[in-house]
Amino acid sequence: MYLDLEYAARRKNLIPPHVAIAIVIIAMLFPVAVASGQDLTPAWLAQVRIFVELHDWPSAMSVIEQQLARAPQDMDVRAWRARILVWSDRHEITFSSGWTN
Repeated sequence: MYLDLEYAARRKNLIPPHVAIAIVIIAMLFPVAVASGQDLTPAWLAQVRIFVELHDWPSAMSVIEQQLARAPQDMDVRAWRARILVWSDRHEITFSSGWTN
């Protein structure tokens, strides 16, 4: 009887096996979830940022135009195009180039 009470006393402080397994699985998946949540900068955006820092507007716009040809509905590319046009004082182009949705 003494052994059973001792075992019960130790067992009371332990986490149930199914909870322990769940904790281990979550702990293993947590770094994967965190890493997948990090946004890796696309190559075209890295190039555009370099050209923007150098105030090389034609080169930045060239990269943007290439990306727009690949993905014309990409709102990130369109937003960067608008930024570059404003920063380069060429914002009249947005109205004269036939803005389309």
